[in-house]
Amino acid sequence: MEWMPVEAAASSLGCSVRTVYRRIKAGELQTRHVGDRVEVAVEAPDVDGQIDRRVTDIAAASLTMRRMDADSVSAIRADFRDNLRAARRTALAVSVLLLTAVGGFAWGGYRWHLADVEHFQAMATLEMRNIALAASNQRQSALVVQIGTEARTGQENALQSFLEARQAVQDRDEARAERDTAISALRASRVADAVVAWLHGDHASPRLASRSTPGVVVERP
Repeated sequence: MEWMPVEAAASSLGCSVRTVYRRIKAGELQTRHVGDRVEVAVEAPDVDGQIDRRVTDIAAASLTMRRMDADSVSAIRADFRDNLRAARRTALAVSVLLLTAVGGFAWGGYRWHLADVEHFQAMATLEMRNIALAASNQRQSALVVQIGTEARTGQENALQSFLEARQAVQDRDEARAERDTAISALRASRVADAVVAWLHGDHASPRLASRSTPGVVVERP
């Protein structure tokens, strides 16, 4: 049991606010007052149970459809075999009957009936090929969908790798720039220290060479 405002209770019960008030007036719903607000007691929906029942129904429907497809193919094959046997028996009976007959007319009738049987066999074979082709098309469609999904996944992985590599290059360039800046600052600091030392009389010759910074020479003013 869950307490909620009238509007939320109407949404949960799938009815209007007026209907909720009518059910409250009829004593079908419990209410309580929280300050100036009226709350209604509503049975909490069993979401997990509904999901489980829905999943079970979908699985059962899928299994039923598969069984129906298998039963349909088996029935078509069984009908084909039965019709083929019946056609062969009929052809055999007609053949025996025609062999006992005399005259070209009987022989011509036999040939016509044999052609009819062959036509029926060809049509039955064509029907079986159509069934096999439909099944092959379904498998091919599923394979195309799977290949498309794998291709999209591969593209996303390749793009992610490219972005990571580019970020690594940017990080490396930034680190080099920071290192160069630090080196330049260090050199400038050493030169400044040398100049300050020279100005305070720490100089033995007209030219002061920085021992800490090779190649940097300060001229006497």
